[in-house]
Amino acid sequence: MKKFLLVILMLAGCGHKAPPPGKPDVDGPEVSILSPPDGSTVSGQFRVEVKADDRSGVSLVELYVGGGKFGADSVPPYEFVLNADSISDSLVSLTAKARDNWDNWGKSPVVKVRIKKENEDDKNPGN
Repeated sequence: MKKFLLVILMLAGCGHKAPPPGKPDVDGPEVSILSPPDGSTVSGQFRVEVKADDRSGVSLVELYVGGGKFGADSVPPYEFVLNADSISDSLVSLTAKARDNWDNWGKSPVVKVRIKKENEDDKNPGN
C-alpha cells in the first residue's frame, strides 16, 4: 500500500496533467491564425490572435515566428504581441501549434506577413 501511494504521489508531482476520462482523443486540435491576415503588412507593435479548438480541450498554444518559438499561452483568447521593429526579416512566417489534453498536437497553416520598419520620420511626422 505504501508503494502504491508513493507512485501516486510521484505521478501527481511530475507536472503532467492526466488526460480526461472517457474515450481517448487521437486527433490534434484545429489551429488557425485569425490575425493578422496572410499577406498583410504590419508595423510597430501588432497582435497575433490564434484560434485553437479540440473536443478534449486545449492545454497550450505556441507561436512560432520565422521558425523560432516566440512564446506560449494556455488561457484563451490566445494572443501574442510582437514588435515589428525587433524582427529582422522583411517577410516573416507565423505558425501556431496547439496541444490538447491528450498530448496530441495540431498546427496552423503558415501565415506570411510583410514587416514595415518604423523610421524616425514615421514616428515624428512634421519634423
